[in-house]
Amino acid sequence: MKKEVKVAIIGGIVTIISTQTFCLGATLAKTDIHGNHNIVAGGNVMVKQGASEQQMDSLEKRLGNIEKLLRQLISGNESIAAKGNVTVYQGLSAKQLAEYRTIILRQDWEATKENPAFRKLVRVAHGGKEVEPLHAYSRAIFWEDLSKYLDKVVQVDADAQKLFQHGPIGAELKALIPKLEAARNNFDYNEVNRLLAEFRNKYADLDEELATVDYLQGQTYERQLNYTEAERYYKKAITIESENPLYLNAHATILQLMGRYSEAEPLLQRALAINEKTLGSNHPDVASNLNNLANLLCDQGKYNEAEPIFRRAIAIDEKVLGPNHPDVARDLNNLALMLVDQGNVHDAELLYRRALAI
Repeated sequence: MKKEVKVAIIGGIVTIISTQTFCLGATLAKTDIHGNHNIVAGGNVMVKQGASEQQMDSLEKRLGNIEKLLRQLISGNESIAAKGNVTVYQGLSAKQLAEYRTIILRQDWEATKENPAFRKLVRVAHGGKEVEPLHAYSRAIFWEDLSKYLDKVVQVDADAQKLFQHGPIGAELKALIPKLEAARNNFDYNEVNRLLAEFRNKYADLDEELATVDYLQGQTYERQLNYTEAERYYKKAITIESENPLYLNAHATILQLMGRYSEAEPLLQRALAINEKTLGSNHPDVASNLNNLANLLCDQGKYNEAEPIFRRAIAIDEKVLGPNHPDVARDLNNLALMLVDQGNVHDAELLYRRALAI
């Protein structure tokens, strides 16, 4: 008899567990959330104990509903002002995300051959390689890597949306957004690069817009897993707008991925200080900055410094958003991951269970 299967969101991680099996954090991935409603949808999918076909169908429907809800939370149904007009950057649709998540959940190898859109996702997630030439180890971790890459795509889309929500954008850049969005959603990064280069050449005197274009160029390279070029363009964006916390955070995140921790930390500290000054010390964006800083400290093994920062982030989000908000679950998950790294499995489990309850 099959055991009951539950689904829970922990900071952007969809965890599927049986009632008698609890997934501890050694297999979970950290999630960096940049801003109040930037929630990474879906996350890593782990199935413990075999599920029946009927349960799998039910899970797929629930995953679709989760993706839709998270997409609404990310967008907040907010419009973006552009010189008196309204434009919205959406990123991948909830339908697309649900389709990709379902394929990953089922580990459907046939879709990697027969579904053209999914095949594009597979190709970019593996540095341009098709499934067939992947060596044995890459195939063994194929679905986990693909899920992580899809998380990155959703996060990058959420960050782009947040960027456009910061304030009015010029008519020239506004006209470019739909074309960029279509190319990005189709994983056609050559077209994205062409569009951005064309804009850069045509409007070389629009400094503020060029900072945005450099940031978007950095995102494109990040989605292509080309961290060297991503870092270069994020740095260019900061050169133009040195006090933009979104640019600072993006640059720091790439430096962290490259193992350049000493360069990343002051950028995260600056982003935190700017948001504390402009938004106040108890704003959810500040909690996000704190999470990012604490995760960086954890990567360096500085657990004693990281723990109070994680706990401050939890306190802010609980106070401002309420104890049952998804951001609180994310915060609890991040702290639990740190405790697992330290071998404190007991306290980590308590945090995981609390996060699961949310």
